[in-house]
Amino acid sequence: MKKKDTTIAVFGIFIVAVVAYLPALENDFVSWDDHEYIYENPHITSLDIRFIKWAFGEFYAFNWHPVTWISHAIDYALWGLNPYGHHLTGIFIHSLNSVLVFLLGLKLLRCYRGMASEYILLTDNAIMTAAFVSGVLFGIHPIHVESVAWVSERKDLLCGLFFILSIIYYVSYADSCSGAKSACNPSWLSDRNYLKSFGFFVMAVFSKAMAVTLPALLLVIDWHPFNRFKKGETKRVFYEKIPFVLISFYLSFATIAAQPSLSVGNYPLMYRLFVGFNSMLAYIRNIFLPQNLSPMYLHPDDIDGVSFVPSFILASLVSAVLVWLAKEGRRTALAVWLCYIISLLPVIGIIKVGSQSMADRYVYLPGAALFFGFSFGAVFFAQRINHKLSKGSSAIFRAGLASSAIICILALAVLTKAQIGVWRDSISLWQRAVYVISKTDERKDYYRNSSLVYLFLGKAYKEQGRLQEAIEYFSETLRRNPRFIDVYIYLGEAFTLTGQLNEAARTYTDALNISTNAGNNVNLLTGLSNVYIKQQKFDEAIEAYRSLIKLKEDLVWPHFAIAGLLAKQGRLDDAIKEYRYIISRQNKYAVAHNNLGDLYERQKRFNEALNEFRIVFEVNPQFKGIREKIVRLEKLL
Repeated sequence: MKKKDTTIAVFGIFIVAVVAYLPALENDFVSWDDHEYIYENPHITSLDIRFIKWAFGEFYAFNWHPVTWISHAIDYALWGLNPYGHHLTGIFIHSLNSVLVFLLGLKLLRCYRGMASEYILLTDNAIMTAAFVSGVLFGIHPIHVESVAWVSERKDLLCGLFFILSIIYYVSYADSCSGAKSACNPSWLSDRNYLKSFGFFVMAVFSKAMAVTLPALLLVIDWHPFNRFKKGETKRVFYEKIPFVLISFYLSFATIAAQPSLSVGNYPLMYRLFVGFNSMLAYIRNIFLPQNLSPMYLHPDDIDGVSFVPSFILASLVSAVLVWLAKEGRRTALAVWLCYIISLLPVIGIIKVGSQSMADRYVYLPGAALFFGFSFGAVFFAQRINHKLSKGSSAIFRAGLASSAIICILALAVLTKAQIGVWRDSISLWQRAVYVISKTDERKDYYRNSSLVYLFLGKAYKEQGRLQEAIEYFSETLRRNPRFIDVYIYLGEAFTLTGQLNEAARTYTDALNISTNAGNNVNLLTGLSNVYIKQQKFDEAIEAYRSLIKLKEDLVWPHFAIAGLLAKQGRLDDAIKEYRYIISRQNKYAVAHNNLGDLYERQKRFNEALNEFRIVFEVNPQFKGIREKIVRLEKLL
């Protein structure tokens, strides 16, 4: 196998992946986590020691991944809040990962060859072809768009980078210890390849906790192709994993501590089994038939105790067949299957259940195993068929395979471009999610939490000032989930901004009739008060503010609003009482002293007014107009 061929393949894969994702450079940030991770994150605006302490010492956005935060901070230093630069970095890392998938496949297949009779037909060209196809598939498949075109999923890309590097160096280490080779270092803790593997593993878990499955994957690699579980070496194989396992346990517990919402208590075991087995097979379907990819796959309703059985039976049959093949000496398929399942475990739904049943980003690393397995299997069987053909038939067969491969790659590239367009901005993102959900709803009842998708689209429209469309989707959200109190708040705000004040008041009132959460009620009463003020219904506004005070007696600002409304009504004595109460709570509140002074002046109580204005001057000498007020009253007195 010539080094020149490998170099050409590396550049080819990198360029293909870059070209496939170039349209993402035109994408904006989206309002799903990007605000928290990037454009509203004050921590990434500097790369000083304070930032480093924060990145390594604090949970943020329910996560602990310091390497990811450092990456975002570097991007901010280079590009500011220009999404172009952030996307460029993501495309570069993904393209590099595609190359690493190729190099890992090349390395593994070189190790595989000659270890068993099933590999006897693997020529240098076959190995190069299988590895190249796996790298290209990884680089251009649309199921990876979520990880690449969504800036907040930088953690996927970084985790993939270090995860694959760790495996590459471990393969080099394991290869030196396999068979009759004598290069195995007796002290594995001082072996350079082993230490590099461990170092990159640490970087992977510091990028995303999903990398905690790596020790189990390394055991699979030890089993096949290296067959290290033999007399006298089994203990060493397990001892080697102890440092990896310790880091994995620590990061697993840290992740659970950072994300209390990961509790599965709201989901019975049978439901979690359904989600787990169904998603396991659904990812395979989406890889081989990437249609109806969505930013959000929701939990289906009405799952009974046996709904998971078909998926379980199919997964069990596949596993049984692969185990039988392994017993017959054909271990590769089972090794690929195990790597796929193991790497999915943290997000498969049996252990963790979130607002989604599955997500394209979850298969960024597990998909690499499937791409490798498919590429290797296709090349292996093509080699066997080609070996039996005549020279003329062989040429036609190879030309047909090449044509089919090119067509598939072009089709995937087209689908990838379309999927990148889904992530163009928040509106296009949630329009796609709504489209997929609406197609599904035509065939069955609503999905659990389907209202979330309509809410997110409504919020996206609201952020862009497209309020009538926002109202439409907020209303649809409430039709699907009439007790979703947050949506009443958004809908009330949208009605208020469009001048539909009666509808806004009715929305807030309807929500107050069913809401039992004090925090929500504070927001609802605040919105309702603002509507009443716009309607010149000052008595109703005052009553709403007083109801708000009953909920949270420590709030001062509602008293300030009430005082202003009383003053507008000419009820100066009542307004003065409110300002005095505010000042009793916050003695240095300059605005309250100023407003109280204005009311005293309106009542011709000039000495008291002058006293209030002097307090304002003491608190804030730069308070607008305060000097003129003091001079004016001093002349009167």
